[in-house]
Amino acid sequence: MNPGDTFEILSAASITGEFSDILLGEGFEAGLTINLTYHADRIILDVSALSGDANLDGVVESLDLNVIEQHLGGVGGFREGDLDGDGDIDGFDFAVWQANFGLSLNGTGQVTVTNASVPEPVSGIALFFIFGCVRVRNSG
Repeated sequence: MNPGDTFEILSAASITGEFSDILLGEGFEAGLTINLTYHADRIILDVSALSGDANLDGVVESLDLNVIEQHLGGVGGFREGDLDGDGDIDGFDFAVWQANFGLSLNGTGQVTVTNASVPEPVSGIALFFIFGCVRVRNSG
């Protein structure tokens, strides 16, 4: 499963009530959360992740910045550092990471805030600007 995935898990002529408990199987990544939406005739499961948590460990930290730096200038999905969902890994993804740095999921899927200062990722920003300049020069 990936953040942004949506599944229709049940469809019927009429649905009443809600599940009393949801058991996630082994291998369900700690950083993923699910939300069930109940409709009159179907139940939809949406998969999401803590914004900025590229490695899906449930914490927005420097390890997530490493993922962005490894794929900076490339294309990919959430797990490659595309945190804004536009298909590429760039400075906007860094901004999402920076805005959410220090957030974590507790055991119930609720977001908690850790008092932490955002580290200055000099190398990542420098690489972004260097790549951007090289790319502009080669295109014209």
